[in-house]
Order: sequence, then structure tokens, then C-alpha cells
Amino acid sequence: MSSPRLPQISDFPPSLTLTITPPSTGSPINILILLHGLGDTHLPFTKLAAQLNLPETVCISIQGLNPIPALFTGSDDPAFHWGDDVLVDERKGEIDFDAGFTSTVKAIRGVVIEDVLMKKCNYPARNIHFFGFGQGGMAALAIAACELEFGGVVSIGGRASSSTLGGRWRG
Repeated sequence: MSSPRLPQISDFPPSLTLTITPPSTGSPINILILLHGLGDTHLPFTKLAAQLNLPETVCISIQGLNPIPALFTGSDDPAFHWGDDVLVDERKGEIDFDAGFTSTVKAIRGVVIEDVLMKKCNYPARNIHFFGFGQGGMAALAIAACELEFGGVVSIGGRASSSTLGGRWRG
């Protein structure tokens, strides 16, 4: 297997919105995938990636795959989510974090990780790590719950979803 190479925006499908922050020093041997929380964009995590200033680690901040309609946000600012659908918890009057992650897992694990990072750019799964916040943390846990052996997952404020646990979660 040849050495990993720095991924380029052109390696990814144009349907994905993402930014790539190269390593601060050294050759890129690790990938850190950053997934924002419900109602945000990838831009704050792009800033975080620059502030982390990680050696030998490429940071990829990916924007949620689905826009949240302004009807739910009350704002014209762009807002995105990782779920398969926008579900509203009527008891709380809020968007439900646990909206299923089938499409996100397919896009991130299948396309971003397997097709681009592993096949095109030569990264082993063990060198791919995840950092997610809120719903992005739930998505990261869902992506990592597979037969591939990833380097690690940090989920801040996001639990394993019921779909990740096979319906065993009762929250």
C-alpha cells in the first residue's frame, strides 16, 4: 500500500460541502472528521480545525447533508442536520436529535471514508478519527458502528442513536 496523500476537494462528490485543513507539520498520516451539531454549518468546525493545529493530521469538516427549513429555525441563516428526516418532539417542541442516520452513514462511511479516504488517498481505517458535537456526535457514533476498525470517536453531547443500538435505546 502506498503512503497516504492529502485529500483534495476535487476527490469528493460536489454534493458534499466540506473543508480540508492540512496538517500543521509533517506528512498527513491521520484524518480527523469533524461533524457539527444540529442547526449549524461546517464553518465553526473549520475554524476549530485550524486552531487545533494538529501535526500529521488532516482535518475534514463536513456540513450536514440536509438543510433545516427556516420554518423550524426562525432564521434565514443556513442550518443543517445529519438525520434522515426532521422530526419534532412534540413534548419538548424541539427538533428530535435522533432522526435516524442511514443516509449519513451511507454518504460518510461509504463515499467519504471508503471510496475517497481509503481507496483514493490510501488511509487505513485505523488512522481515521471522528469528533462530533450533539447530533454530529450521534452521527459519528453511527458511522463508527461498523466492521471497520477506526482510530477513535469523540462525541460531545451526543449519545448513540436508537438505530445504532438496534432499537435498544429508550432514552
